[in-house]
Amino acid sequence: MVFEDDNETIVAIGSSENVAIWQTPEKKVIPLVSYPKPMRYISENMKQVMPIISHLPVLAWGFGKTPRNNYTNFALLAIAWGPLI
Repeated sequence: MVFEDDNETIVAIGSSENVAIWQTPEKKVIPLVSYPKPMRYISENMKQVMPIISHLPVLAWGFGKTPRNNYTNFALLAIAWGPLI
């Protein structure tokens, strides 16, 4: 998934094991952060800790406000692995 605006381009690529996010200014690649796949989650339905089956993550760019700064819209990236967002 790619987010572009007038100032920068940010690229997010997901695999079954992690999501890597890079900034790509002017033909360079700068790694920003990498998130590993969570191994387990707490299921509210099952009332126990469940393993996350190996799936590809779902990535979605959007715009929204955050609790820290609710006056300005920001580009947001939602990452979902199975039941976790």
